[in-house]
Amino acid sequence: MKIRSWCLRMAAMLLALGLAVMPAAAETVLVDYQDTYEYSYTWRVTDGWAPGWADVRMEAEVLYDQSTGEWHLARTDIRAVRGFCTSSKAIEEIPMSAYLITGGENPRLELKCDTVLEYEYGPFSRYQDLKQEYTFQLDEPGDVLAPGVPAEGTMDLRTYLSLALGFLMWPPVVLLIAYLLWRRFKKRLDAVQPMETPGSDREVKQE
Repeated sequence: MKIRSWCLRMAAMLLALGLAVMPAAAETVLVDYQDTYEYSYTWRVTDGWAPGWADVRMEAEVLYDQSTGEWHLARTDIRAVRGFCTSSKAIEEIPMSAYLITGGENPRLELKCDTVLEYEYGPFSRYQDLKQEYTFQLDEPGDVLAPGVPAEGTMDLRTYLSLALGFLMWPPVVLLIAYLLWRRFKKRLDAVQPMETPGSDREVKQE
């Protein structure tokens, strides 16, 4: 009886271990038969006459199932990766669309964005059309930059100007500039005040 109960316990333990290992093994096999491809397109949006600008990036991740030969859209994302005077919504709430077109001999991925981008200038806001689309060949993934957009980790003239303007708009700097301008104005005002001449003093004494 003891040997039988021991065998039953061992069988139960082996069954539990097998049930625990099977999902991980199945996931490993699934990963082995799937290739991951990443695509991204970055372009620049400027606010016309205002200083606001943003480099906006559309991203997509596509899986290719080797066993079935099918493509699957796994993830999409869009955000302002850098810019000046852009709203926090530009990082979290920009809508986009992604379409997988796998029929025929030219499988491709279409990324589209058609909305507005909000620029915040202190208490004021301005909106700029944010329309863009780009098509990738599924066998040609990569990071594509529109003309005029610097590579990540590099800075162009607009970025340097934005840093300088952002520093000048920092409240302590604004107060310092206002104080210096007030002192300069006060000195000029004191310099143009009329001065009493010695002759006028003598005329007053004679009277």
